[in-house]
Amino acid sequence: MNLYDLGHGGADPGAVANGLREAEVVTEIGHLAAAGTRALGHHIGLTRLREDEGIGVERRKALVTSPVLQTVISLHANAAASVDALGWEIFVSAHNEDSKMLGNEIAKELMLLPVIKPRFPAVKTRLRANGEDFYYIINEPTKMGIAAVLVEVGFLTNEQDAAFLRAFWNRFALAYRITMGLDAYIQLKEES
Repeated sequence: MNLYDLGHGGADPGAVANGLREAEVVTEIGHLAAAGTRALGHHIGLTRLREDEGIGVERRKALVTSPVLQTVISLHANAAASVDALGWEIFVSAHNEDSKMLGNEIAKELMLLPVIKPRFPAVKTRLRANGEDFYYIINEPTKMGIAAVLVEVGFLTNEQDAAFLRAFWNRFALAYRITMGLDAYIQLKEES
């Protein structure tokens, strides 16, 4: 089983800028990616179904650490104080090779998008002072052997990224590329 974690939701809209709300953007991308993943024959779940559905940290932790999961892809949209910050990026675990492999397969697919560009480096880790992965959405599942990544699809605070993320077909393109990255990862795991 694979899981798309749709960031934020409910009373927490996440980043809000240029007329976009993070929870709304990632809800649509997540639903499109889930449909594509199902069409490829993979079992998939979502942490929430609607933008206005909120789930707390403890509930989210329980969902992303279910022992039936193979992967968790947490979807987010970024924000920054500087309007010049732009591009997508993927955070992976510093301690889990499957997380790195999943992140790299998704990155290969996202590189094929002609408009929205990656940040440098496109695939990266972020650690706490104690050496654990910074994001609990990566740290908690990978402790249980689940490949987990966090995908930031672009910066809502950047006009160029926001214009890209505003259009349905661009969200569809992101979802398709994320789906194909997950599919490539699953195939690699089956071959090994």
